[in-house]
Amino acid sequence: MFEVEIVNSIMDVPNQEWDALNIDDNVFIGYGWLKTTEETFIGDMNPRYILVKNSNELVGAAACYILNKVRLVEDLDRLLFERFEHYAATLGISFMPGFVCCPIFGYGSHLLIKGGADWRERKAIITALLDAIEGVASIHRLSPSFIHITDDECELQQLLERRRYSRAVYMPMNYIDIAWKSFEEYRAHLKKASKNIDKVIRNEMNRNRKEGVTIRVLEDLGTYEGRLYKLLNDHCYRHTHMPLMFKRGFLGKLKEALGEDAVFYVSFKEGVITGVCILLKRNKTGYLAMVGIDHKMAGNDFTYFNIAYYRPIMDAILNQTDRLYYGRGFYRLKAKRGCVTKKIYMYYKSFNGFRNIAVRLWFAFISSWYHYILPETVKKPRISKMCALR
Repeated sequence: MFEVEIVNSIMDVPNQEWDALNIDDNVFIGYGWLKTTEETFIGDMNPRYILVKNSNELVGAAACYILNKVRLVEDLDRLLFERFEHYAATLGISFMPGFVCCPIFGYGSHLLIKGGADWRERKAIITALLDAIEGVASIHRLSPSFIHITDDECELQQLLERRRYSRAVYMPMNYIDIAWKSFEEYRAHLKKASKNIDKVIRNEMNRNRKEGVTIRVLEDLGTYEGRLYKLLNDHCYRHTHMPLMFKRGFLGKLKEALGEDAVFYVSFKEGVITGVCILLKRNKTGYLAMVGIDHKMAGNDFTYFNIAYYRPIMDAILNQTDRLYYGRGFYRLKAKRGCVTKKIYMYYKSFNGFRNIAVRLWFAFISSWYHYILPETVKKPRISKMCALR
């Protein structure tokens, strides 16, 4: 018989017990990342960690949050209304506050299940988690939502469909599977799709070197933390018109929590830091999570491509990394450098039947909108082949 426990901080869960469930190599559902986000997230976040135990053994878990409306971070309204958010706000329509099941900044691995569980046990654990999630949402009079669900979470998608959640297809995630033994093999692979790309890469690497730029892994943040934070924060403002969603001190906390799994690539030019790219990893999977470039000082030296693509890919080949994730957006640019895409979904259910009808109609529209604005080179059929129901 399973027992369900709900705690308000990841620090109320033993580190090793939680991470023993993370068999998918997803750093964003790991204890270290969850602890860091609790300590440094600038939004109005109230964690609820759902724990399923069997004879005091942790066999299932989920990271959920009560999120209240603030203008500083991306929220459900930004995700689900996109550029129509202003019109929705004018009409007084909002998905906030919300009860969200998904680690902050993360994708996939929404429900953690102990390794070795057979299908029947997995289904029972997942059912207990979903019942508890909906129970917490109901107590707080909130609608449960699951954001950034990935294609490979088929089991979860099936169960949410059966529970009559509405589904929206979001902008896909970029990634590269590292299948080469050398950087030269990687470049040869890209030439098969574009004969010109090898010349582009050679030019970008040579220009960066001739401009006197050096890129290295920063082992100790020391006095550099303020500069790195500013570069990341400025990058967020430039592209989202919002600040970095983590407060000052985030980088130090991150390094403290993840150790060698938080890699800080830093570029120097004339003795000054001009760029930073943060790689977060777990076992054989890496996530190029954040980047920031001083474009005024970098000029046309192509630091962005060298610090965010070429150097991390070189290291990934050397370290026998299986996959690198590159987030959303910039699809043409990333495709030219070897990225392919993985579909992302969002699920939402209101306890109000009429609201559910409206949400289902809106989700159909927003799914079509996201598909419409994708470049043709990365478009895929909107309706994925669902796993066979068991």
